[in-house]
Amino acid sequence: HGGKEVAHFCAEHLPEELGRGSPKDLPTSLHEAFLRMDERLSEPCGWEELQAMSEESPDSRRPVDPDYMGCTALVACVRSQVMVVANAGDCRAVLCRGGRAINLSEDHKPDLPRELSRISAAGGNVQRRSSGPIVSHRINGHLNLSRALGDLVYKRNVDLSPSEQMVSATPDIVVIERHPDDEFLLLACDGVWDVLGSQEAVDYVRGRLPSAKSSHCPLSVVMEELLDRCLSPDLASTHGLGGDNMTAIIVLLNRSAFSGSKPSPTTSSNELMERDTFPAPELICSSGCWAWVSALGFSQMLPVLTKSVW
Repeated sequence: HGGKEVAHFCAEHLPEELGRGSPKDLPTSLHEAFLRMDERLSEPCGWEELQAMSEESPDSRRPVDPDYMGCTALVACVRSQVMVVANAGDCRAVLCRGGRAINLSEDHKPDLPRELSRISAAGGNVQRRSSGPIVSHRINGHLNLSRALGDLVYKRNVDLSPSEQMVSATPDIVVIERHPDDEFLLLACDGVWDVLGSQEAVDYVRGRLPSAKSSHCPLSVVMEELLDRCLSPDLASTHGLGGDNMTAIIVLLNRSAFSGSKPSPTTSSNELMERDTFPAPELICSSGCWAWVSALGFSQMLPVLTKSVW
């Protein structure tokens, strides 16, 4: 938001910072990498890099300023036994496990009680705006999310820690054990989640994945159909809903889950815990509407597909 340069910057440098951390303590490494983004954006060399990005972009329309530019960040680290998800902003990671949608992140909106409490304590306020049935909440009347990378003007209180600032880059981190019934991860920005609920999106994607094994229906088509499903046919009638930019990433965790027979949602947790054969670990990182995928030295890539609509 406020320009794409901060999203570009974080998509490039967040993996660098994460790579400097300990792979044995991913939650701490993720936490430090997120906070390091604000530090780097505040440095003169960070400003210079943003300016260079702006000059290289033919559609850049304003001077770059990380005080008033920012992006969300959603990172999923998929390892052999666990998945670790870090989120700052209103993107969302959803796991499909045996057909059931499990949220692995929380949308950071200003009206959430814990977010509102922090914003108020930092001297800010949250204003309610409405357009027909659509309601939004904005910090000081402007920003409609409560955590982000960048947006440094909201982080200038020298008496507060990064996690206490009006807008915080501190991520929520979720660690979840992997199960053989885990079918896919769906990571998407608020342009998707404003239109579809988590279970609704999982059902939509899951119903199309069996046919995606055919060359006539690749994963890209499934994701295009998902985003088309979210697009408004008439923005006036939907009060703008379905008109936001949209990015979605799908990560297949279990190729055999779509061979025609689907895992039973009633499989017990004890049965799941007894199985321990999983694919190789990977990292999926989405910063704003930009995605980065790396094997980080591991030998096997999971099937990953990213689609964006602007």
